[in-house]
Amino acid sequence: MKSNKEEVKKRSKLQSVKVKLFLTLCATISIIIVFLILMNSIVLERYYTYSKRNMLLNAYTIINAYYNGTLKSSDIEIDLEKMSFSNDFDILIKTNTSIYATSKDFISSLTDVEYNRRRLLNENILYDEDNVEIKRKIDRKTGLSFILLSAELDNGYKLYIRAAVAPIQESVKIANKFLMFIGVATIVASGMIVLVISKKFTYPIEELNEITSKISKLDFSHKYRIREEEDEINNLR
Repeated sequence: MKSNKEEVKKRSKLQSVKVKLFLTLCATISIIIVFLILMNSIVLERYYTYSKRNMLLNAYTIINAYYNGTLKSSDIEIDLEKMSFSNDFDILIKTNTSIYATSKDFISSLTDVEYNRRRLLNENILYDEDNVEIKRKIDRKTGLSFILLSAELDNGYKLYIRAAVAPIQESVKIANKFLMFIGVATIVASGMIVLVISKKFTYPIEELNEITSKISKLDFSHKYRIREEEDEINNLR
């Protein structure tokens, strides 16, 4: 008999409003966190690549304007250095007689860049219009992924802009771990809040349940205590 009563109590606890509120909240938060992680993993890198592509196109437009005289500059090389630093990419300009680059490493990899441009014309092309080509490539030495813009300026100079992609992949992993941590912390904090709030809502229901149980046994000695709040439960009085 005792075991049956204990089982009934356990079932009633599991079916209580408090437990249902807590489980519903946990499920909702978990679904939101999983959705955000999926969006991070699937969409963020693509959006980042799209943004990088537009950034490189905008840089090409400005650099081309510097060299065709549309945009005035007191010192083009200094402006290119500032652009490279603020946007976190490398710039290389090749003329008939010289090569200018914001990174020495970029100069050493120029041979590979030109070789791949001739041999791998259809490799991960992100943009290809009006003498401007943007591809996503992998550096053969470091194994790092990057986006490369190759273009010919109006004055005939060759322009190359290289932007690393690897950091966003690490950022996605870090963001996903952070979301998981936030999800667990939110569930714990929300569980504590639900226990406090649900007690306020469920106490009148439990009191009514107890009164109803006693009335069923013909015990009319207990009455529901009317509270100040004008809600649905008070309307049952």
